[in-house]
Amino acid sequence: MTPFLYKVASCFYDTYGTEINELAFVFPNRRAGLFFQKYLSEIAQKPIFSPLTLTISDLFTQLSGKQSADRISMLFSLYTIYIEKSGSQESFDEFLYWGEMLLNDFDDIDKYMVNAAKLFSNVTDLREIESDFSFLDAEQIAAIRSFWSSFYPVNDSPNQKEFLHVWQLLFSLYESLREKLAHEGKGYEGMIFRDVAESAAEDSLNLPYKKIVFVGLNALTKAEESFLGYLRDKGVADFYWDYASPMVMDADNKASFFVRRNQQLFPSQYVLPLDEIDQPRIEVIGIPSGIGQAKHVHTILSELCESEDFGAPEAFKTAVILPDETLLIPVLNAIPQNIKKINVTMGYPLAGTPVASLMDYILALQKNIRFQDGKALFYFRDVLSILNHRYINTSSPDIVSELIRTITENNKVYIESAELSRNSLLSILFYPVTGTDAFSEYIIHILEELNKVLSSDNDDENEGEFQRTHDLEQEFIFHYFATVNRMQEVMKDAGIEMTVNTFYRLLRRLTDTITIPFHGEPLSGLQIMGVLETRALDFDRIIILSVNEGIYPTRKGANSFIPYNLRKGFGLPTYEHQDSVWAYHFYRLIYRSKQVSLLYDTRSNGLQTGEVSRFVYQLRYHYEMDIKQSLLVYNVSSSKTPAICVPKTPKVGELLAQYKKGGRIAISASAVKIGRA
Repeated sequence: MTPFLYKVASCFYDTYGTEINELAFVFPNRRAGLFFQKYLSEIAQKPIFSPLTLTISDLFTQLSGKQSADRISMLFSLYTIYIEKSGSQESFDEFLYWGEMLLNDFDDIDKYMVNAAKLFSNVTDLREIESDFSFLDAEQIAAIRSFWSSFYPVNDSPNQKEFLHVWQLLFSLYESLREKLAHEGKGYEGMIFRDVAESAAEDSLNLPYKKIVFVGLNALTKAEESFLGYLRDKGVADFYWDYASPMVMDADNKASFFVRRNQQLFPSQYVLPLDEIDQPRIEVIGIPSGIGQAKHVHTILSELCESEDFGAPEAFKTAVILPDETLLIPVLNAIPQNIKKINVTMGYPLAGTPVASLMDYILALQKNIRFQDGKALFYFRDVLSILNHRYINTSSPDIVSELIRTITENNKVYIESAELSRNSLLSILFYPVTGTDAFSEYIIHILEELNKVLSSDNDDENEGEFQRTHDLEQEFIFHYFATVNRMQEVMKDAGIEMTVNTFYRLLRRLTDTITIPFHGEPLSGLQIMGVLETRALDFDRIIILSVNEGIYPTRKGANSFIPYNLRKGFGLPTYEHQDSVWAYHFYRLIYRSKQVSLLYDTRSNGLQTGEVSRFVYQLRYHYEMDIKQSLLVYNVSSSKTPAICVPKTPKVGELLAQYKKGGRIAISASAVKIGRA
């Protein structure tokens, strides 16, 4: 198997030799750029100056001259603008949810070069569509007409009136936010993309590179398409698409959604050699547990280690893919001991860390606080949840165990703050706070004290797994601390008042979007990564976990204020766009692999159906591939129940004989008992 990036590197080194350093290569992510440089060094077999490697986002940001705006700051700025424009008394708490939706919508509007004034106009007369939207095609106009017909004629429902009232403000909010960010020299990603595309259309860009080569892209936004078209016309760009897989090229496969358009608009200057690929060996394994999937990764990797030399070169050709990022820690713990080098090229969600769960308990503690005679009283369930958390429990085991025993044995319902303050950490934890400023300081003090406790534990321990675990925990605490600290700074600058509940909800939303990056040597060892990190990369052996419908591909709906028909009418991305992106990633990834293991969770509970991904059905029935399928079941049954046996002694025989005589003892269900016998 020759990786796609290796073929691109070989093609350009053969053409340019050592002058390849004069080119700039643009990839979908940084990891692809590192792999490209590795392959280039193998091909050159001598020291050369490496060409510049960028991501598409890096290139746009560099050309725009703007800095990426902080999302928290944008939320506060948008809220301030909304209050000024609408005169509403709406609290930040009420605004937060749909404010985030608006930021996502504004980002899409700019990335897809949509005329925001037309989009946010109130079309009360359907005839206006014919004249005002003549720049759209017939299908798009039909989608817009379908939406606005529900608001016409004028006898609107209260919900329709409320929607239209807010809708009329959106263009003003969009323009004002863009003006404010531009004045500060900042911009959100879509705004940066649009500014560069518009500058390219006016031919006012100052390009710092003689030639730019775009490698491994797929789903282009309108802004990216416009910019790439400008570079193509200037003769400074070349394009290489990883569309070698017949499944990606299949018109009946959603993976081909962008293929023909990209190839027609942006052809490659050089022809890459064709692949000689055999059908990969594919196994699908159902396991009734998320942790069970991680444990089975150990089994698969152990078999690989036994069957061949699993040193650095072979491990580098193996990837474990995690569509569900929460399985990262279990997978890391399941890696066999004889695999020495591991590279994690994905982030771990901050919301899934132990420090995030501790913060949930702390908020509940402060919400349920009571005051009696000027003394703070904490509810016992909240206190026990915090004391049993492993950060707290392991900080002072003797003190914490004694507190738990005292509370449970004495059946205490509310406990005084003074009774719980047995050490510095507990004194900070069980302290009453009121107001957002005090609550943020309270959280910061807790995190600082937790870090001190873990640091002292590291000083006491020698080395090994315990210390590495503490290092990881400190990383979690640091990122949570940085998030709270940043929120506190932005709130002071914005001067917006909010309740503790709103502050914590905003904090939770931020932690849901923040991932903790893992740093390692990316060009050696077993590769563990998320789905998006696999773009443009190829591996001989692939293990994909959570291959369940709804996870891979994801069933996540778009949080948008713009209804589906309007999104479709104005060319904004919809769920069909998302489906095609996931399909492309899957079929491109398995194409050059030799062995593919697809693991899925068979449990059915709540919203989880236990159904395997549609991709597996497509491989089996549409492409008629030979797939080995198995189901792992854990034997959790109890030991066999011993038979009830009563020896028939002469005494028992005499008692049984009395039933036949019909004397004082008659046969009945209640009479047939061992005790009576």
